[in-house]
Amino acid sequence: MHQFYRLYSEETITPQAVAQLGEVEITPQDVAQMNIFMIPWGHHRFIIDKCKDDRNKALFYVEKTLENNWSRAVLQNFLDTNLYERQGKAISNFEKTLPAPQSDLAQEMTKDPYNFDFLTITEGYYEKELKDALMNNISQFLLELGTGFAFVGREYRLEVGDTEQFIDMLFYNITLHCYVVIEVKIRAFEPGDMGQIGTYVAAVDGILRKEGDAPTVGLLVCKNKDNVLAQYAVNSSNAPVGISEYELSDLMPDYSEVVIETSNLIMKKAVFDDWEQLYRNITSRPESAKYMLWKIDDSEEESKDRMLRTLDFQSKEKYALTVYLKTESGLEAIGWASMREVNPGVYEDMGIAIGPDFVGKGYGKQILNALCDEARNQGAKEFHCSYREKNLASKRLQDVCGFKFDYRSEEKTDSRTGEIYVVVNAKKDLQYVV
Repeated sequence: MHQFYRLYSEETITPQAVAQLGEVEITPQDVAQMNIFMIPWGHHRFIIDKCKDDRNKALFYVEKTLENNWSRAVLQNFLDTNLYERQGKAISNFEKTLPAPQSDLAQEMTKDPYNFDFLTITEGYYEKELKDALMNNISQFLLELGTGFAFVGREYRLEVGDTEQFIDMLFYNITLHCYVVIEVKIRAFEPGDMGQIGTYVAAVDGILRKEGDAPTVGLLVCKNKDNVLAQYAVNSSNAPVGISEYELSDLMPDYSEVVIETSNLIMKKAVFDDWEQLYRNITSRPESAKYMLWKIDDSEEESKDRMLRTLDFQSKEKYALTVYLKTESGLEAIGWASMREVNPGVYEDMGIAIGPDFVGKGYGKQILNALCDEARNQGAKEFHCSYREKNLASKRLQDVCGFKFDYRSEEKTDSRTGEIYVVVNAKKDLQYVV
């Protein structure tokens, strides 16, 4: 409570002079004083922790919480992404091109930069990938855009004269009562971008805007911008346009080039079309999953769904790979193999699975030895494996590859069958080549 009083006490939790004089008047201080008591204490704890002694910043988050009915999770997100420092900061010409108070409201609508950390996207992404990711996370994108945004369409088609024009993203803001055209660029802002977005803004005004709608607003979101150049550019335009940057602080590494090869096999990232071979060779075969924890005997649709989940998993894990057999007609997908670094210098397998028609041909040994070699090349000193105690095939594989018993787990229960099982853990010293 001491921190609460210290943060909010100045001018707010004090008697007002007008009240002492008996006058009936509501001042901004009165409003602030009322607001701070209208949000839960749990919200205040987050605000106090983030804002310390910055009273204006704290009141900003109090007011936004009330305006938007933010949960604690949403408030925490905007505190963590520094909304106070970003709100209303786009470079724009709204003051020149929009009437008051619309100009102020439009400016307040903007952010700079926009925070896209909610996206899962790899380094070296293309513009389409970024736009796809935004659409796939439309709820979080709308939350980041702010209050009042309603999604109208992506690649929104407009017939302009004898041409077709396609807007990246079209929204309607119910607070501003206007359409908002958003164009996204994965490069730095260029002055020529103003012509494109200005045309789209004018076209939406001419084709979609109805009586009662305020003038359409354009927002150009770029990877970066020269602020001086951007200001000159918006000053030269008669269309209401703002220019902001976006940030992606947690880009995932691009693992698409990871390839491990043996005499008969290639291990690399999958593509969706592999689902058919994997369905034929492993996911439709009940005996494939005898010692695994996933459902057996997939249908074709279930196998396609598994393929989508596999692609997502492989995009996030460097060494989550699909196993392909080299054949005269090309590569045939026959299973999966994966490993990861669990501690500095220590790798572990995350599972090796090949179809039953390919068991007993030495492919398992090639896979496990190749994973160990790759781990050693990455500086690993130990490699750990595990298997169900009854899985004698896995035990033989690890024995022949030089693994030694480490420890045995407590008893576990298979959720599918109710079977009691024990996991045996083994390890191999990679500092010495066997």
